[in-house]
Amino acid sequence: MRGWRGLLVGMLLIAAAGAALLLTDRSGRRAVQAATARRVAIIQASSIPAFDLSARGVIAALEAAGYTSAGGSELRRFNAEADLGTLNQLCSEVANAPFDLVVTIGTTSGQAFMRANKRSLPHVFGVVADPASLGVALGEWREGARPPNVTGMGALIDLPQLLDALRASAPHVRTIGTMWNPSEANADLYAKRLLAEADRRGLKVISASASDAAGILEAATGVMAQPIDCLVFLPDTSVTIASPTILQAAQKRKVPVIGTFPESVDGGSILNLGMDWAGIGTQVGEVAARVLGGTPPSEIPVVDRPKMAWTVNLASAAAFGWSVPQSIVDGATIVIAADGSRREKRLSTPRVQVIAYSNAAFTDEVLAGIRDGFIEQKLAPGEGIELSVVNAQGDMSTLNQLVVDSVASQPAVIMSISTPSLQALLKRNDRIPCVFTTVFDPYVTGVGTEPTKHHPLFTGVTSHSDFPRLIEVVRATWPGAKRLGTVYCPSEDNSVAARDELATLAKAAGMDLISSPAERGSDMATAAEAVISQGIDVFTQISDNIASGSFPVVGTVCDRARLPLVGTLTRFINEGAVIVVARDYHLIGVQGAEKAASILRGADPATIPIEDPRTSLLLLNEGRAKQLGVTLPASIERQLDRRVP
Repeated sequence: MRGWRGLLVGMLLIAAAGAALLLTDRSGRRAVQAATARRVAIIQASSIPAFDLSARGVIAALEAAGYTSAGGSELRRFNAEADLGTLNQLCSEVANAPFDLVVTIGTTSGQAFMRANKRSLPHVFGVVADPASLGVALGEWREGARPPNVTGMGALIDLPQLLDALRASAPHVRTIGTMWNPSEANADLYAKRLLAEADRRGLKVISASASDAAGILEAATGVMAQPIDCLVFLPDTSVTIASPTILQAAQKRKVPVIGTFPESVDGGSILNLGMDWAGIGTQVGEVAARVLGGTPPSEIPVVDRPKMAWTVNLASAAAFGWSVPQSIVDGATIVIAADGSRREKRLSTPRVQVIAYSNAAFTDEVLAGIRDGFIEQKLAPGEGIELSVVNAQGDMSTLNQLVVDSVASQPAVIMSISTPSLQALLKRNDRIPCVFTTVFDPYVTGVGTEPTKHHPLFTGVTSHSDFPRLIEVVRATWPGAKRLGTVYCPSEDNSVAARDELATLAKAAGMDLISSPAERGSDMATAAEAVISQGIDVFTQISDNIASGSFPVVGTVCDRARLPLVGTLTRFINEGAVIVVARDYHLIGVQGAEKAASILRGADPATIPIEDPRTSLLLLNEGRAKQLGVTLPASIERQLDRRVP
């Protein structure tokens, strides 16, 4: 087991927990002032909504402060996936790595890192109900009250308020049940507080404890077998993990449920007083940014100011004869009405969730365009909207989980980058408006059949290459060319569609397209050589997720063959291409932001047409053109947008 954990931790550290969040910024029309490049680790003990949303809030705040990959900063998110041994090893590894700051989410990860942090790296904690469990007191730093390298925020849910709402909604309730994991300091604290507060209100508590989620499920079954009037979910990682199954069991046993998980409202929980986890994460991230900016942790007070909100299920309330006070219903962020319909109250600052599939070069350009587009729409990130970005790093299982988490977190709009992200959203989203970007042919994904006939929740901007212009440039520059070549990825619908369209247009112009498949970047050289061996005249490489990261390999192969290479991404002009006919990915991001802004202002996505990019760019590498003896005709030269020496 020790060896297995060590291997897992190594994989987590290399892959950044399989869900690293890469955030970008860019100077341009308006950008966050550049911050000094920093390395930040964000550690959470498990994948529960409270931790995931808080971690994203931290990332959003650091992004707003200028700590982005584009500026040289590295933000890494680590997740022990509910394994305590893995968490301890992970914290030990992080404590000995060259990070400038570590942010921990949750009490367990905070305690584990404080034990491991022998070098006294700056440490900011969040989502901790009782900072004293970390050896930290609320308020200003005092000698002995906390280590001088540590600061953070408390987050204590108001149990008295929840129990008062219970009494007001169901005066007949006399006995309540609960379960908790006593090895979690937060859970133990809340269990003791529940006993005390229930006693003050004349309520009897039947409880059971267990050390993990599987045990919690068994404990809940035992508690519900006794004569209780209501089951209470306490803030507890193990309970959170088991809560969907417990809710199903409670429905079968006809036991009403209240608790502290806002998301449980969709599973039938009647009253839920929970945290605005993303908002708390943003607050923690702002503290982290202050530390990165030079403020000593000892000068930052530890405060307890959690943002809280109600969610209410009136259909469940009616089934059990409860009457929830109207004041709670009116103030709730989510209400399931008696007829089952769902109403959600948007926060004053709507959240836009961006999901990227990979760290392809165009991803940064699109993200910068999205940011600039929102600024042009007077919805600047950090002011008019909250902008959150997640990146699956090219891993499909991670992408699917990011989509599930993003939909569950209920943003105002989801934006996607690349075809795999759109495909994953089409399968797993049935409630959130979506704006896709950088999809070569969205219609092959099933999102629609034409620009104005598409899925009612989805609209977007394609990355459809300007192949007609590319063919025009090739025919004019190499009038004798008869055979073109390209490499494509057969498992990418986007890539296959691009290859097929280029082949059709080439044939119409009297040329053949020779293509070879490559499933991985390591296949690119062999595939390119296979194409060249068939006697092509010009290599015209399409862009897809594989080619984007491996284009320099194609450039090297073409150099050896003294063959002209034409590309379809702007950066290809510095990676071996003599000519590039490319879409402006920054502008694609701007167009996507315009559509998202329309939705935020009330437009129905079903009425917003899918668009192609508005323009394409023509670039020339003069040095490479000279080497290959390439001379542009005057008609093409007049169209150049940029020359590279």
